[in-house]
Amino acid sequence: MRSAPVKKTIFLLHHTARVSGAEISMKMLARHLNPNLYRVVVLYGSGQGQLGALLKQSGLHCKALPFMRLKRTLNPFAWLAYLASILYCGSCIFILAHRYRAALLHANTTHARLYAYLPCLLSGIPCVWHIRDEVPGIIPVRALETRSAGIIAISKFVTPAVLAASSRLHIIPNATGIQLAAKHTGYIRKTFHLPEDALLVAQAGQLIPWKNHRHFILAAEKVVQQFSNVRFIIIGSDLFQAYPSYQQELEQLISEKHLESYFLFTGHITDIAAALQDIDILFHPAANEPFGRVLIEAMSLGKPVVSVNKGGPAEIVTHQVTGYLAEPGHTGAMAAYLLALLQNAPLRNLVGSKAQRYAQEHFGIPQHVRAIETVYEKILAQ
Repeated sequence: MRSAPVKKTIFLLHHTARVSGAEISMKMLARHLNPNLYRVVVLYGSGQGQLGALLKQSGLHCKALPFMRLKRTLNPFAWLAYLASILYCGSCIFILAHRYRAALLHANTTHARLYAYLPCLLSGIPCVWHIRDEVPGIIPVRALETRSAGIIAISKFVTPAVLAASSRLHIIPNATGIQLAAKHTGYIRKTFHLPEDALLVAQAGQLIPWKNHRHFILAAEKVVQQFSNVRFIIIGSDLFQAYPSYQQELEQLISEKHLESYFLFTGHITDIAAALQDIDILFHPAANEPFGRVLIEAMSLGKPVVSVNKGGPAEIVTHQVTGYLAEPGHTGAMAAYLLALLQNAPLRNLVGSKAQRYAQEHFGIPQHVRAIETVYEKILAQ
């Protein structure tokens, strides 16, 4: 009789308690790793945020540590505080890894990888470095690569050039578990009292400047000159409260363009699937998007997308097949693609259907988790 395989303990490290795309991806991975092979422990940043509650609701074993986010600064005291945090949290990770007999540390972000450096160095436990954003110039990429048993990048766009030829590198795109519900909820229309017959175009994501909401407004200005039965929805908030005046600046631009009756700010929406299911088109103009999780979420729901031919979106969307890609900043082209979809329901349905099929085939949870488990297996077998 064959004995059951011995479970390996995987430590998932994340540097914050705030919840956005990276955190959702980590929780999804933790929940779907093979429970017969892996025991998962999540170490996340203490402080404000809902990540701890989200992890516990999912039945995951987790513990908060006082991680700090590395920021560009000339303040020597800030650097000393960060160094102290690295040493303290690194020591905690080392002790916990020994207590739980961790077989592998998976750093969910580059910031988390910095915290994993010391405990991995001292214990000899292999580490996986998950790259989810462009790596800041102050990060010692070569040093992290040398001490990483595996490197996972969510797109080619975020992969540092010096790592492109690394034998440790694996390009594994994010996944989405969103599926089209049997019943259309009408969440956005009901909650915000929007006209039943108006078509809805939404941009969803953090309310921060590099998401290029200004381009959404400028494209909308061109659209309403030819198609008025439309509403433009901005979904999201400034998660880290780094740009307190940004929404006011956008509202001022909307006012200057006399578009007040067309635009709506919803703030943060927890159930993004319900929101996206109610829209007709997703608009995503961020030119330096590392991946674009909201794109695959909308596509999974059969929504056509209009985005930019750069970064993660250029790796996700096939132009004129699963959506449309304009050059960054070309709001005229963006508006033209929006108009083509708004004025042609059969085209919206066709592009949305192809987008949904593509998302299901390429961004499903089983494919994503199996790809990461393959990385684990290769490392643990060495």
